[in-house]
Amino acid sequence: MTKIALYMKCPVCDAEGYNTPSGYWKHDCQKRGQMYLTEQAEMYCDGCYVQSIITQWSFNCNNGRHGFRVPNSIGLIKTISTSAQMTRSGGTQWLINVLERIN
Repeated sequence: MTKIALYMKCPVCDAEGYNTPSGYWKHDCQKRGQMYLTEQAEMYCDGCYVQSIITQWSFNCNNGRHGFRVPNSIGLIKTISTSAQMTRSGGTQWLINVLERIN
């Protein structure tokens, strides 16, 4: 299973039209683990090892615009697509797999 460190803008803010900077996402667990995204559109924490589909996760804006909120699918797709613009050609199928599972 291929996974990448989750580096993206806040998907809730993005869906609401706010432009926020991208950043690496940490899990709000005791170990503050790094979050990863798998090609099955599952988020994975390397601190507590929890893993589930990204659409079930809530995001706490790094800029303090809001507390934990679950983004809609459009916000997730938009944010992940934007973050993946620098993906090498080999990562295109990985991105397609993720986007298909979010929709």
